[in-house]
Amino acid sequence: MEREASEPCVLVADLTLMSGAELFMREDVGLTDAEVEVLSGSMNVFMLVSILAAGWVADHLGRRRTLVLANAFLMAGALAMSLGTSFGALMAARFVTSVGSGFARVVAPVYNAEISPASTRGVLSSMLDVCILNTAYIMLVD
Repeated sequence: MEREASEPCVLVADLTLMSGAELFMREDVGLTDAEVEVLSGSMNVFMLVSILAAGWVADHLGRRRTLVLANAFLMAGALAMSLGTSFGALMAARFVTSVGSGFARVVAPVYNAEISPASTRGVLSSMLDVCILNTAYIMLVD
């Protein structure tokens, strides 16, 4: 349960790490300021696709398989971003990562509530959001 519940924290870590990676991407990949801004802000727009589809996917594949699929998208996107050498490649990788983040953000809380005992369901569901906020705080405080 801990692994599934921590998946949305990847979203916060990805968004936070992206702000630090911008400095190196400008030099290494040769991106303009406008391309870096589009690349950084695109994740929230791209996530709309997977957030809207996550319920349907979870109903057809099941919650656990959807979380496994989300992890596959997250790993594939991270690998593709690390190997990306152009703006187009980085945008495609960002889209793949966004799909995984969107699936995890929608399905992980539902799965967490489904497998939790009734006596601790509210606390465990709230802890997911607390973990996300704490991850953001830790990542931003340098």
